[in-house]
Amino acid sequence: MQNPVIITASISGGIHSPTMLASIPRDPEAIAEAALKAVDAGASVVSIHGRIAPEGRPGGSAGLGAAVAKIRRESGAIVQLSAASSEPTRERIEAIAALKPDLAAVPLGSQDKWLHQYVAAYPAWKYEWEREALERTRGSVFVVTHDDIVGYAEACRTHGVAPLLEFSDASHLAHADTLRAEGVFSGFQRAHLNLGAGIGRRIDDLLSAGQALQRTFGDGFAWSVSGAGVAQMGIAAQGALMGAHVRVGLDESVNVLPGQPAHGGAADAVRHVALLLKQLGLPVASPAQAREILRL
Repeated sequence: MQNPVIITASISGGIHSPTMLASIPRDPEAIAEAALKAVDAGASVVSIHGRIAPEGRPGGSAGLGAAVAKIRRESGAIVQLSAASSEPTRERIEAIAALKPDLAAVPLGSQDKWLHQYVAAYPAWKYEWEREALERTRGSVFVVTHDDIVGYAEACRTHGVAPLLEFSDASHLAHADTLRAEGVFSGFQRAHLNLGAGIGRRIDDLLSAGQALQRTFGDGFAWSVSGAGVAQMGIAAQGALMGAHVRVGLDESVNVLPGQPAHGGAADAVRHVALLLKQLGLPVASPAQAREILRL
């Protein structure tokens, strides 16, 4: 029998901002409500990071304590702290300590994010910070050093949090070998492939990256995939057929499908991918099944 597929919902919106989609949650209470709707739609993991009211500027993940408590109180969902590139390593480690999520995404290296190209797509911005954040990517890099990764690993061990190793660039696949050889990560691992930034979002990119994970971890890992933009649902479908779990939501795209905005938040994407999995004959994991699969 086919193992159940875990659906992770990315709640907070990643690089996306209120002008791009009005339903992006802009404060901890809205993040909690959006997460619960995604769970009702079929998600068993909710991936969150902070946004600061009233404008929804990314940041402040350590202040999500009330949101995490509400999600845990009203659902059995697994809470994951995302690898928010809007926050420096120090702040993300503080958030791991403050929130003690079930999972914390650990970025396995630096990444270029050339997002200035999207500035011209919107003739007017609701908030000035949105345009400025995109323009800054012309001359900045999301920096993650080896010492940063060691710091994430130590924080996870100290606070009883399971790390989710996040691969967003082809070089990160090589980093994993070094980190395992040094004992930074050992035993059963949880891995996530972000396709569409430093790794392409075509099917052959998914195949080669998935094979690289298999060589690195053997049978001792569970993995998930996500595709950026228009690749969101295609990568989810192909990944699930390969035995991966899936992530969909507002970090991936402000649309469920091209031309179909996710006005209902991440829950819209979750609902669509759950139906897609059903049509492929793949069962969707419950939160309890997800905990067993991920060994939480």
